[in-house]
Amino acid sequence: FTASRQFRIRSNDVVVDGTTKVDSFTLVADTGKVTVRGAIDARAAYGGGITIIGGNGLTMESSADLKAGATTDLGGGRVLLDAGEGRLDVQGGSIDVAGGEGGKLRFRARQVAGPDYVAVDALAAIITGARSKVLEGVKVYENITTVDAALRDAATVAADAFIGNTAAVTARLNGAGGVTLMSGIEI
Repeated sequence: FTASRQFRIRSNDVVVDGTTKVDSFTLVADTGKVTVRGAIDARAAYGGGITIIGGNGLTMESSADLKAGATTDLGGGRVLLDAGEGRLDVQGGSIDVAGGEGGKLRFRARQVAGPDYVAVDALAAIITGARSKVLEGVKVYENITTVDAALRDAATVAADAFIGNTAAVTARLNGAGGVTLMSGIEI
């Protein structure tokens, strides 16, 4: 059980505590909130992977320690922290995706209340070894029955408006630790 562990919790909140050692770790809470306060060590030769999705939010506490880096000079780790329909609150802790090629870190939360606000309370983790650190603000289009040029054009305008507010979004997050802002679209 050291290669991969995947958990899908259909309802209720989940707390990740203690220590887990595995090359690839995935946790999805469909409708609950995920709180990470323990250690996940997913380091692997060419980089490991950690994916945590909280359907109703995700909190990473200051005691959390996520390691997904490469243990050789090749590769780099990948970490995805997705708050689903809730809020993303990275209060502290550490995220290590180091490797010879550098790793990738993606935070994902919904755009709310206009193109200048994303459902993120804090991005305060100590991040090591990332060549790419992205905060994806996702605009969700619900109850769509037809995907056409008008919807495509509206989504493009909304995406451009969100990116146009990069300074406001990152200022609210105290600079967001050098994270690049990206617009996401869900139809």
